[in-house]
Amino acid sequence: MPIAKKDQIRALLKSIETGEPGPVDVVNEAKYIQHNPQTHEGSEGLATLFQRLSKTSPRVNIVRAFEDGDFVFAHTEYDFANRNIGFEVFRFEDGQAVEHWDNIQQRRGPNQSGHTMVDGPTEAVLGSSMTASIVFLPREASYSVSARATIVATVLPFMIYFASQIASWWSIGIPPKK
Repeated sequence: MPIAKKDQIRALLKSIETGEPGPVDVVNEAKYIQHNPQTHEGSEGLATLFQRLSKTSPRVNIVRAFEDGDFVFAHTEYDFANRNIGFEVFRFEDGQAVEHWDNIQQRRGPNQSGHTMVDGPTEAVLGSSMTASIVFLPREASYSVSARATIVATVLPFMIYFASQIASWWSIGIPPKK
């Protein structure tokens, strides 16, 4: 039985902490597109980078991970020199991760209503097609895999933008208007 994409990404992200090179095999480094402007594409292989990072005693906690078609979403806590929260998105092609987006910010305390940056459900509610119904796809609708991928690819940049806006509001103590 093949390993779920979300579990492969969990192992990949955890290898930042452990330095294990095996989980990096999920990434097709020849096709890999990195959208984080602070990470240099192709400057160093991921296995080498993660082995180097592991020597700084980082801590990686994957709070939740969901997959839908060719996309895996992970919500993470990172403790390098300071504590950060991350939202990671990976796109798969032919069984390997070929593209990555993220939004990483410094961890803050609870907001005005007492919620932290990582509390809440950690499991997806499964829809009738047995794929995770996350955020924008109604469970009662029936979408093909290619239709879901098109919707995700169209909506993803907006999700990342809105997540960064909410993070900005949170960091300065302003809740979004209702």
